[in-house]
Amino acid sequence: MSMDSVIGQMSNLSLEEDRSVVYEVHNAHSDDVHGLIHLGDQTIISGSKDGSVAKWTRQGEFVWRIDTTDNRQGAYTRWVTALRRLSDTHWASGSRDGMVFEWDNNGNELERWTMAVGTKHMSKPRNSDRIDCLAVEPTFTTTRSFFVGQATRFSSLKEGQAAPLFSVKASGNDWVYVMHPLLNKKMLVVTGTDLSLWELCPKWKKTRSIIEDTTKMEHGRRPYISDLCFALPNKISMAIFDGSVCFLDNSLQNPRKVSAHKGRVWSVVKTCNNTLASSGCDGNICIWDVHNERVIRQYTHPFRVSSLLAFDGGEKLLSASCPDRPSCQNGASLTCRDLRV
Repeated sequence: MSMDSVIGQMSNLSLEEDRSVVYEVHNAHSDDVHGLIHLGDQTIISGSKDGSVAKWTRQGEFVWRIDTTDNRQGAYTRWVTALRRLSDTHWASGSRDGMVFEWDNNGNELERWTMAVGTKHMSKPRNSDRIDCLAVEPTFTTTRSFFVGQATRFSSLKEGQAAPLFSVKASGNDWVYVMHPLLNKKMLVVTGTDLSLWELCPKWKKTRSIIEDTTKMEHGRRPYISDLCFALPNKISMAIFDGSVCFLDNSLQNPRKVSAHKGRVWSVVKTCNNTLASSGCDGNICIWDVHNERVIRQYTHPFRVSSLLAFDGGEKLLSASCPDRPSCQNGASLTCRDLRV
């Protein structure tokens, strides 16, 4: 199905017309929001390119903000680029300059690590150490360790240990964009445009290449995979930079791309009633019927939508949007919708 045919079936709803909007928070951050997580105390954390993390109630009320830059020179490199809930009482953030922080739900810093890539990587120097993703093992409550994805490799950190438990090279040059641990000591790993299955046997090893995409898009760009989730227990969905959402059964065969956005797709999250939400640079949020792999509803923002978070059993959807050139008067906004409306 082409992009035009999908979008042509949708009647876009502006924020003013959209009755599903529960609340909006304007100027939540002064720049893009790179992550949203739901904590065990029923609050929400947002992390931004402005170097801060902020806490909100589920009703959109501000609780506190932490500047992770330590007010140091060159703080522009301390973008908050990754967030992950670790347990009911702990969460972690990663930054552009290779720092990983562990926090409690009250915003107290518990530990910090400085990660080094340790290999040459073709990127801007300020991006070479960037933390691209964080992931939690299903057994985190007993092992207290978690994964960190960076340029060319992923590592594992454990509370109380300064050095990584291990570091594994995953790619020659691409970033590790997404890691999704599975049961039985397996993990899905995204490096750039590729998706692979890794297994612990006895060390982490790539055992299967699932998607290897060498496609070149306009201006020589590649269709990077920016996000991944299980839309259903037996179906995986992925956000692709070419404007599509890719569906894959748990057999890990026969990937199917469906175009619905213009420009990059940044986020995919499982919502209620076997539906999925995707968002992208076009300012649209698409709600998908996962069984039929088609868009059934679409919401429109005036700016790109960089992050999504579903909570309350997937019935509520929080989105973060930001203009291309944010200012102190017009930064990133948070919008909460009730998808039952």
